Amino acid sequence: MSHDNRQTFFVGNPGYGIANDYPKAERNYDAATLYFMKTFSDEWLASASYTISYLRGNIGGLFNQNGELDPNHNADFDTKTIMTNSYGPLPGDHTHDIKIFGAKDWKFTPQHGMSTGIALRAKSGGPIDFLGADDIYGSGIYQLLPRGSAGRLPWNYDVDMNIGYRFRSTRTRRSP
Repeated sequence: MSHDNRQTFFVGNPGYGIANDYPKAERNYDAATLYFMKTFSDEWLASASYTISYLRGNIGGLFNQNGELDPNHNADFDTKTIMTNSYGPLPGDHTHDIKIFGAKDWKFTPQHGMSTGIALRAKSGGPIDFLGADDIYGSGIYQLLPRGSAGRLPWNYDVDMNIGYRFRSTRTRRSP
């Protein structure tokens, strides 16, 4: 951290001690999940979940969006000017997360069977920031407007399918 615009630096904990004039580091995650699971006759299984969540704060986390590759070591608190507009939805904030899963076991004989499954996932996009450059640090360091005010990225969708063959090698064991 620096009190004199990066002429000298000190190590401190934001909001405490020598750095008590900086805002405290905040990273708050709140979420609620609805979950449904049902097994049906004939070896069917279905499950679904919906999570609504909020990740807000003023520190990007392990890796920051400006390309820094030092885990938990970024420029977020280097100067007070970098802290301007820094509180808001963080890069990992995905407000909506939907998961749907279905599976079925097929028994051909007592020794042979197959399992099938499908998983569908949809996740809302993360926040977009209006970022400005710095002479020393380069691009993407200053929040020109409040964090997350540039909108959201598009939703992400995934589909996974599974098929497996199973045979019973003894009466008490099944193959993986």
